[in-house]
Order: sequence, then structure tokens, then C-alpha cells
Amino acid sequence: MQDLVELHGSANSAVGEFFAGTPYEAALLPFAHYCDCFRKTMLDLVPNIENALFGGAEMLRRIRRAEMLLNKRNVAAREVVHYTQKLTALKQQTVQTQKAKVRILRNEHKLSKALNDFYEKEQIVK
Repeated sequence: MQDLVELHGSANSAVGEFFAGTPYEAALLPFAHYCDCFRKTMLDLVPNIENALFGGAEMLRRIRRAEMLLNKRNVAAREVVHYTQKLTALKQQTVQTQKAKVRILRNEHKLSKALNDFYEKEQIVK
């Protein structure tokens, strides 16, 4: 943008001062006119460009937030799968000692917490 402004200024000063009254003035007038039109168009587009940049940055922020939330939900889902498999394995053991029963209760509690955590994260993601 700054280069265009400098080019426009140079073309106008060349036409107005250096080539004034010469045959080259007529050749440079259309160039100066095109530079002026292009500069005006660029100035008109600056708000749109700024809005596009802001919109892009906002969209990127939202995508990163969604990615973070989905990653947290996936971690919670893996935790649910882990405790489900662990409980299944513990319950399939034939010998049920007191210690094994305590482990089952503890893992059922952990599974319950993991499920609640997963459902909370699932609701946030939606």
C-alpha cells in the first residue's frame, strides 16, 4: 500500500513538474490517472481487508478452542474406555477376595467420575 502511494506521488510529480509542457506529459497522464484510480480502490478496500483479517483471526481462535475442547473430550473418552476394560477384567476374576472387591468399588467410582467428566465435556463440545 505504501509503495502504491509513493508510486502515485512520483507519477504526479513527474507529470506536474518534470514533464510539464513536453510531449511526454500526454503519455504519463493516463499512467497517473490509473495510479490514482488504483490508489482510491485500495483505500476503499482497506476496511474490507481489515475485516477479513479480523474475521480470519477470530475463526482461527474458535477453531483452536474447538480443537482443545475436542482433545479434552477424547482424553475423557479414553479414560472411560480404560476403566470399563479394567472393571471388566476385575469382574471376570474367579477369586473375589476382600481386596479385589475394594478394587472393583474403587474402579467403579473412577469409572463414574470418568463418565461424568466425559458427558460434561461432550455437552461443552456440542
